[in-house]
This record gives sequence, structure tokens and C-alpha cells, in this order.
Amino acid sequence: MGHSLGAYHARGIIYHRAKLIDGLFMAVPIIKAKDSERIVPPHTVLLNSPEEVAKLAPSETKMLWMATVQSKNTLDRIRAMGGQDRGDVGNTKFLEKIIKTPENYAFSFNVDYLPEPFSKPTLIITGKQDSMAGYQDAWNILNNYPHATYVVFDRAGHLLDDKDPIITTLVAEWLDRVQEGKASN
Repeated sequence: MGHSLGAYHARGIIYHRAKLIDGLFMAVPIIKAKDSERIVPPHTVLLNSPEEVAKLAPSETKMLWMATVQSKNTLDRIRAMGGQDRGDVGNTKFLEKIIKTPENYAFSFNVDYLPEPFSKPTLIITGKQDSMAGYQDAWNILNNYPHATYVVFDRAGHLLDDKDPIITTLVAEWLDRVQEGKASN
């Protein structure tokens, strides 16, 4: 399982160890390491709740660029992500070093040029308004995953705003497929 850049790295594991992996789940996957090579829409806010945004701590407002639907639920998720006590989210110096220099995390090989398609159950969830990872690049790697369920949520940015109940159902279905695959081996 991998979220965002973690999905890029999960594909690296698939590239080298596919036979050991029972399934792959990627949420808002980064497909191309370099930002400039990604097909992404501009950041848009489809639902704004100024009264809820006003309740955010300054450190939390730094995360609004990921939220297309700025509802109470989405803003509660931002608050739950932490960082408010430190004034930032995660190790800022470390994250900036990674983000500004894709060479620090990009593979030396083409992670999406698989020796053979990954034939295990796969779930790929994207947000149509995700201005960081987009959704079109993920579509372009689908041939690598012949047993993939591919979802593009409208009204969803990089946080997959307000989609938790549907995601829970999709993940349960994916886990069922993974279990079925393991039972048949």
C-alpha cells in the first residue's frame, strides 16, 4: 500500500519483488517523480467553508492546498494529521529537501517499465482535482495492472476530500480479492 509518494515507492517494490506481493493499493499516486512532468489540474476549491477554515491553526492552513472540498470533515482530517503543536507538519527541513530535489527519491530505473504486468489485485484511487498527483498519469500505467480497479473521484484533491466511506468499501473489496488470490494459490 502506498499513498502519494509512497505509491511511487510501492511500485518500485513491485518492479523488483512482484512475486512476493499479494496485491497493490495506491491512493493519489505520484507517477512521475519530477513535478514538471506530471499532468495535474490547477488547484481549485469547489466547496469553501470560511467559518470552518477560520478555526484552523496557522500551521494547519498550510495544508489547505490539498483540500478541494473544505468541509468540516476535511478540515477535521487536516487537524487530525498533527503538526499543530510544533507549528509544522513533519520534519520541514527533511520534507523540503525531498520535495525540491526529486533526484533524492526518484529511482534510477523506469519504475513503470515492468518486466511483466503485475497480475495481482490492484486498487488505484485518484482525485480529479488533485493538483499534486493528478489522475491522468495513473491512467497511463493501467496496462501494467490487468486486475486493477481504477477510481477517479470528482470533488477530491490530494486528501481525497470527504470520500472515506466509499474508500472503505473499495479497500474492503480489494482486500477480498487479495484474500481470494491467496486462497487459490
